[in-house]
Amino acid sequence: MTTERSSSVSQHPKRLVFAPGDIQGPNDAGQDINNIKSATAHLTEDISRSDTSTPTSVMQQELVSHPARAHQFVINPPLTIAQLHPTNPLHQFHRWFQDPRIPRSSAPETCTLATASLPSGRVSARMLYFKELDERGWVIYSNWGSKEGKGQQIFGSGFAVSADG
Repeated sequence: MTTERSSSVSQHPKRLVFAPGDIQGPNDAGQDINNIKSATAHLTEDISRSDTSTPTSVMQQELVSHPARAHQFVINPPLTIAQLHPTNPLHQFHRWFQDPRIPRSSAPETCTLATASLPSGRVSARMLYFKELDERGWVIYSNWGSKEGKGQQIFGSGFAVSADG
């Protein structure tokens, strides 16, 4: 993961670059399988104790069959494993962005980035702006100094963010 900082007073990065190798965890994290099992059990426990209602079949049907979502199954070309690049996701994204058969989305630059805290298993997701794709990786933009602690969740507790940027 690479960050590019602004020359202004704020110290949080303006752009964040994710390269394909960034998805691997640090070698010295010290997490073993028991900690991961514990986090999974804790998360399952929280879900089962949750007082939120289970979606009914009517709610599920509404979610799946909403007319605004129907176009994605009719217009977009089907995706098969044979169409995927076997080793490099950057090549795959370049191919998708240049494919004239794929219609332009109304917000093609939005993406979701999720992080998980171990050993609790708490997951946080946030919307980001996917603005560039270059030889370094995916470049995303966001307000890293947001009061929700996005910068701390992504960069770790040693990363100080400014709330003014």
